[in-house]
Amino acid sequence: MKQELLEKFRALLAAEISKEVIADLKQLTVDFRAETEKEEKQQLERFLADPENDKNDFVPSADPLNDEFVTLLTEFNEKRKVF
Repeated sequence: MKQELLEKFRALLAAEISKEVIADLKQLTVDFRAETEKEEKQQLERFLADPENDKNDFVPSADPLNDEFVTLLTEFNEKRKVF
């Protein structure tokens, strides 16, 4: 799911920036963050399934898609400023 969102984000980012494109990119940002939150919640639930684990010790696993998203989001913010 996150990969699909990134592909849509990348495609829109390559298009000419307009108010509509900006709105779509903002929605994709919301969707991507929601998907990331959902995945982290699932990871936490699996972590806490072991009674010896403490919630305070939980660290979500690294996801290279999140790094790519941050890079694309930075590019989006720069293009939006120019627009």
